[in-house]
Amino acid sequence: MRNKIHLDYAASTPLDRRVLEAMAPGFEFFAANPSAIHGSARSAEQVWVKGKERIANLLGVRRADLIITSGGTESNHLGLLGYLKTLPGGHILVNPGEHVSVRRPLEELAKQANWSLEWLKVDPFGQVDLEQAERQIKADTKLLVVQWASNETGLLQPIERLASLTQKKGVTFFSDASQAALTEVLKPKDLGVDLMTLSGHKIYGPKGVGLLYKREGLNMAPLMWGGGQEYGLRPGTENLSGLLGLAKAMTIANDERNKRRAHFEKLSSLLYQGLEDAGRAIVPPELPRVPHIHSFLFPDRRAHNLLMRLDLLGIEASSGSACSVGMEEPSPGMMALGLNPEEALSVLRFSFGVSNQESEIMQVIEDLWEILGST
Repeated sequence: MRNKIHLDYAASTPLDRRVLEAMAPGFEFFAANPSAIHGSARSAEQVWVKGKERIANLLGVRRADLIITSGGTESNHLGLLGYLKTLPGGHILVNPGEHVSVRRPLEELAKQANWSLEWLKVDPFGQVDLEQAERQIKADTKLLVVQWASNETGLLQPIERLASLTQKKGVTFFSDASQAALTEVLKPKDLGVDLMTLSGHKIYGPKGVGLLYKREGLNMAPLMWGGGQEYGLRPGTENLSGLLGLAKAMTIANDERNKRRAHFEKLSSLLYQGLEDAGRAIVPPELPRVPHIHSFLFPDRRAHNLLMRLDLLGIEASSGSACSVGMEEPSPGMMALGLNPEEALSVLRFSFGVSNQESEIMQVIEDLWEILGST
């Protein structure tokens, strides 16, 4: 029997054993509620503070700028709606390729009469057009929303240039960095963003933990009420083991960034070369992108059918965000690139993990060519 080949790491990564070891004290020795007042609670609180300090140092920000959440979706909701809740209304500019956990809350908000939502213009590869973006900013524009790396294609957006634009125009800038965190240098203040989010399970950390960076001085309102943890913005008993795991995963990502990038680039080169004549790369290799996420259009081939054929051979890939599984609808992000609905439903995503080998990529290429030739 053939070994399984998993190429859907953009959906989730396994927990690094080093991360699991770092989480253990949160389960064993510091199980008390950090918000209580007795000695065990104070010990747990000290570990919590040190864990947040570790993350803050990695990001080059203050500990008070970070809010620990249950993951990327909550971080996105809190960052977007928590900020916009402090305003009476206005205009919001959004990249059409955003993750559904960003799109949906903003679409719901826009149903209210005091908010309007407009999609940014992008080129055929999904890159935000900076000149167009400047023209789209209005007097009442309150927020620009652009993810750093696309969860569907791996494309990297010009975050620093967009930040310069928003600073010039006095517009707040939100960026979801969940898919960039594995290979890019996360320094929110250097990038110039006002709000940034990430998720632990995208970087070999635990599920159920994420964070929101909030620029110092930016007003924000809570979406939930309770014990007042996280500066009153995110109530609930602190997830100490999750925080320790997130801090360790971020440390490893920082320390092993160059090694991982080099590994992913080798796999990318093989994949691009092997599928060059079989399908069209949504983002060509010469464009800025994270090296572990790639999407290909296979004309007149439904992605769903290709995925089932691959799965029978033990190859696991995807056709877009795992958060939208079961929805046989064209991706808004793909449609924004100028694809028609049939083409948008013919895109496969391959995303690498640190354990993938060159031999696995060669096997996937061989099997996919055979499938395409038999249908």
